[in-house]
Amino acid sequence: MILWLLLPLTASAWAPLTTCAGAPTAWPDGSPETRFRMSSVFVSDEVPAPTVAGAVRIGFDEWGRPGCSNFNVFQDADAFGDPLDGENDDNLIGWYESGWPAQLGAATLAVTLPVWWEDDCELFSADMVFNGDDHDWVLGPPGDWYEADIQSVATHEAGHWVGFDHSGFGGSSMQSLYSGALDERTLTCDDTVGACALYPSGDDSCTDDRYCACDQTCDGGTCRVALGDDDDDTEPDPECEGPGREYDEGEPNDDPPASFEISDGDATIQGRIDCANNGSEYTGDHDFLALLPVCDETAVLTLEWAGGADLDFLGFRGDGTALFENQTVEQQGPIQSTALLGAAATALVVCWEGAEVDWTLTVDWPPYRTISSGDDDGDDDDATEDERPTTGLGEVDGRGCRCAAGRSGWSALALIPLALRRRRTG
Repeated sequence: MILWLLLPLTASAWAPLTTCAGAPTAWPDGSPETRFRMSSVFVSDEVPAPTVAGAVRIGFDEWGRPGCSNFNVFQDADAFGDPLDGENDDNLIGWYESGWPAQLGAATLAVTLPVWWEDDCELFSADMVFNGDDHDWVLGPPGDWYEADIQSVATHEAGHWVGFDHSGFGGSSMQSLYSGALDERTLTCDDTVGACALYPSGDDSCTDDRYCACDQTCDGGTCRVALGDDDDDTEPDPECEGPGREYDEGEPNDDPPASFEISDGDATIQGRIDCANNGSEYTGDHDFLALLPVCDETAVLTLEWAGGADLDFLGFRGDGTALFENQTVEQQGPIQSTALLGAAATALVVCWEGAEVDWTLTVDWPPYRTISSGDDDGDDDDATEDERPTTGLGEVDGRGCRCAAGRSGWSALALIPLALRRRRTG
């Protein structure tokens, strides 16, 4: 059986689209080189075809730039066809300048449709389509709210093509909300770790720190572990050191959010949440947590729970812009996100489905502790017909990876409800 998944750009660190008997979604071992073809029929009205193809190619190439990744892509001859019809294996990339399917949503910037074998998650085909019906496209910094940079979105969509789900790692090209700038054009160290895990080359060469693992730097063209106290790449802020604090979330804390001072070392917050939704948005308990750090450091935030419920974890800066978002299907923690908490931030724990459950949030300042990741519930997260429909545009994958035109300038009131609606709405 093959699986076909709609992946728009609308998280935790890097994650595969799914796993099959423990294997992540990826192109075949030993031959990660893939091809793409530009559709000769579905083309952009705004940007010349060679410019579009060049931006898409650069977006793909970014995933092979780390020395430790052997992912490759090449452009084949243009082909006649519709990238949304699902009737060919040409790996088509095209533009819809009219007739964008209503079920994909006007806010969607682009959609990727990878296809893999259910027994081993081996990818063998993928198509990509950009929404020119509802959005204007440029190559460079967008000049208005309705514009998007082709290369930025292409790099994100190429990440889905490579085999990745959304990520909550700060600044990741795979973050689920488009920044409205050029940030998604390049990988982060966490994206690099993912690319090299799926397509390892055994090489440690580099041209920039972002093409090394997150605990390494690019030193003289080679990725090396940074030396220093605790082998950490930064000196901890003295105000972040100490025994840490433990808090209880307290109920109710929906509005206004409960406030917690995050200082004097790591912090742990414990809470409990119940689940409810109306099929398109969260309608149950919303655990808002106002984090008040005094440290100007990047923290690792880990949400843990024992199982039996599908929790989601989102974070916002003081101005309402997104810090991280994890809305994938997970019945058990931990899920992790990384964020620079140099100012007040809001974390949000919500539950999509399942039983009432206890959760623990840990804010971990450097030097970081080691926390295992991945589910241990014995479920290999294989797709099922109930969880992840596989055919037809009307049956968008349950996790929903919609490439939405979210903008950093939106207010908190506008941004948070949008993020909450985006989950599993089709």
